[in-house]
Amino acid sequence: MHTQITSVHLITKSGHLQAQTLGKEIQAWLEDQGCQARIVPSDNYVHVQPGCSSLPDFVLVLGGDGTLLRVAGRVAELGIPVLGINFGRVGFLTSLCPGEWEQFLNEVLQGRYRLSPRIILGYEVERESHIIHCGRFINDLVVGRSGLARLVRLSLWSNDKLMTHLRADGVIVSTPVGSTAYAAAAGGALI
Repeated sequence: MHTQITSVHLITKSGHLQAQTLGKEIQAWLEDQGCQARIVPSDNYVHVQPGCSSLPDFVLVLGGDGTLLRVAGRVAELGIPVLGINFGRVGFLTSLCPGEWEQFLNEVLQGRYRLSPRIILGYEVERESHIIHCGRFINDLVVGRSGLARLVRLSLWSNDKLMTHLRADGVIVSTPVGSTAYAAAAGGALI
């Protein structure tokens, strides 16, 4: 059983006129359905904290896969469902077309939808026994030197277990979402 949706954040791709226009149309429709709806450009959407009074029940992203990944990363730990309407080029994650929103949102508001969980990985970058950066990612993480292609020495650990030492230009670690995108971009099969 899904939680009843009474509050929605509509995150529009910043600077994208069609996404902003459709966002206003969807906002009016949601309000007619008795739902609170707030439109926020993706550049201004900050991480909302648990217990925050403005925490939505649902997030609708109007943009491309990159916009959806950035927004999903900001709300990942809160357990808020995220859906994307495709205004990008690829549409692997934002597969809903702009013309399909009303029928699909009607189903969502009636609780007739299926959640598809995604893996989120955490990371810490440590230098000389000090953590210099940490976070989480849904798609991929790239570690290397910025700009110049010079070798770096890396030690990769997983759950406090040393996996390997290596010298390389860098390393890319990806989740199943990220590896599928890499395979498709290279003309390979979807994994």
